[in-house]
Amino acid sequence: MSKLILNRDHIVQNLQQSVIECRKQMESMAKRHQIGMDALVSEHQLQLKNLQENLQMLRSTLDQTRVSYQLKKDELIQQEALRRAGLEEIIVGLRQRLDQEIAAQQLKDSKHQLDMDRLKESFKGTIQKLRDQLDNVYGTN
Repeated sequence: MSKLILNRDHIVQNLQQSVIECRKQMESMAKRHQIGMDALVSEHQLQLKNLQENLQMLRSTLDQTRVSYQLKKDELIQQEALRRAGLEEIIVGLRQRLDQEIAAQQLKDSKHQLDMDRLKESFKGTIQKLRDQLDNVYGTN
């Protein structure tokens, strides 16, 4: 029986030694696992930081592009307004010139009509004198 007890004690001692060894291995694995997890978390945090920096850079570039686009758009609108204003000035100038030419032509037409009316009256007077002379010549006969 003593052999049995010794054998049992030896088995218990082996089991205890195995449990201790298993615990050490588990702790070692847990430490390695934790180190691996820490490395993964650190790597992911670095990747996240890089992505955030890239996103910020893209947002900044987009904002700069928007500002540049708006400035160019404003410049084009201003150029178009100046071009239209220039065209409007040309149109106003042409209208004034046309009005002046129409007024000049109307003045010429009025003078011509006045000259025609004077000539007509002059002809009427001359015709009347000729009639009177004819009446005198034939009327006395």
